[in-house]
Amino acid sequence: MRVIHVADTHLGYRNFSGKLDPERNLNQRECDVYDAWHAAIEITLEREPELFIHAGDLFDSSRPSPRAVVEALSGFAKLRDAGIPSVVIAGNHSTPRFRSGGSVFEILEEFGITAIWGEPQIVRLNGAAIHCVPHEPQAEQLLEDIRSLSLDGGADANLLVLHAGLEGVRQDYHEVNEIALAPEALAEREYAYVALGHLHKFQVPQVNAVYPGSLERLDFGDVEGDKAVVEVDLAAGAGSNGFLKRHIIPTRPMFDIALPCEGIGPAEVVDALEKATASLSLEGALVQLRLDLIQRDVWHSLDLAAINEMFDPCLHLVLRPGRSGLVIDGEEAESDISFAAFARREMPKGVDPDAVVRLALSYLDDAAAEETEGQAGE
Repeated sequence: MRVIHVADTHLGYRNFSGKLDPERNLNQRECDVYDAWHAAIEITLEREPELFIHAGDLFDSSRPSPRAVVEALSGFAKLRDAGIPSVVIAGNHSTPRFRSGGSVFEILEEFGITAIWGEPQIVRLNGAAIHCVPHEPQAEQLLEDIRSLSLDGGADANLLVLHAGLEGVRQDYHEVNEIALAPEALAEREYAYVALGHLHKFQVPQVNAVYPGSLERLDFGDVEGDKAVVEVDLAAGAGSNGFLKRHIIPTRPMFDIALPCEGIGPAEVVDALEKATASLSLEGALVQLRLDLIQRDVWHSLDLAAINEMFDPCLHLVLRPGRSGLVIDGEEAESDISFAAFARREMPKGVDPDAVVRLALSYLDDAAAEETEGQAGE
């Protein structure tokens, strides 16, 4: 039995307001995730698997737009017409806060898609028993949900579909309502395959368990590696050379560039940016520039017109100080020290004044970064 496994398509995702697809007149990033979804559908049709699994976060919201629902149904309709059964579970993004109000997954069910969003269920298709465990915000309850579904000894294969993080498995971002299970939870029973969702980078936490990753890059913490649809050959067996195959999907280029700026002036920063990006293909790209250890006076003196012209081919540019914030010295530093002295003198007992100072200065730096980003995008 061959299975196509995807997850975290986040249909309806939007970003960078004002950046529209010229043909569809929709947010360009929204169109990007739709294009990635349809690319995955086309790969599935070409591969003709016995089963299509979506392991959560089909939509970016539990109340997706009509356009997002149409794009989802359009893809599923092609699979249905080709005789490829589909199973999808709800992830944390697609799970309504109050389940009594219903779910968009009920529309999917009416459309003939096996869509699991409430209670855990075992679905039997083409000889396989598919243990579907939708998102649950409490780790203990999620573990109970997994354990409530017993292995089917009469099935050709038992599969687990789960949307959750795993302790010790790297992720570069955190979300509301996310949970992380102990990896041992996946090894309690002998599943032929564990189809995971939630982490946006391709990872194989154990020999029979895979995070396929998102189909499109959604943030600057996800710039490395390819995006792909995962094909699983259960007959080959976990760990064998033929067990997993990745089918690469083209995505919008995204770059996260950290530029050392310690001790250099505004003109040198622009020159260094030009050298750092000379080999990059910036056409239609998303670019984040982090100027590490840049002095505050240099930051406010940057030639934003020159930077904007340099990155004009990009879809969007984010310009910000590095993670250490803006560097201050001289008279400006004295004013900041006076604020620190005030904080230490006036702060109530039990409150860390140094933490308050750091937080206050970080807010100022973030505000400066947002102001500069807006000016650079004009």
